[in-house]
Amino acid sequence: DLDEEIVRRAGKPIPDIFREEGEKAFRDLESQVLAETCAKDGQVIATGGGAVLRPENQTAMRRTGRVYWLRRDLNVLPKEGRPLSQSGNLAKMEQIRGPLYRAAADAAVQNDISPEETAAKIWRNFCENSGH
Repeated sequence: DLDEEIVRRAGKPIPDIFREEGEKAFRDLESQVLAETCAKDGQVIATGGGAVLRPENQTAMRRTGRVYWLRRDLNVLPKEGRPLSQSGNLAKMEQIRGPLYRAAADAAVQNDISPEETAAKIWRNFCENSGH
């Protein structure tokens, strides 16, 4: 989980990074951690929703392997610990980010079921598209 690694490196929760240092500082750290994480093989990486906002992040993710857009209804998205989700307009964020998610992803997976079922869907898609 990229957000967990960001918290570990920063030594503070994401809301504190936003409040004390601003979104740019958070995005800079996010890009650094993502680039380092994507440089390693054999991983499943969960990014935060804003990772696609920077082209260099999209490039890093695409270099790593298949990219999946986990789609979920806005009404059920978790907001706790997510400063922009708590203070922003989710519909507007989706309007801006949706085309970026679509462009960055190899496939979209509806994520309104259990994590295990979602993982199984992704695995099936991966196997179908990679010859495994």
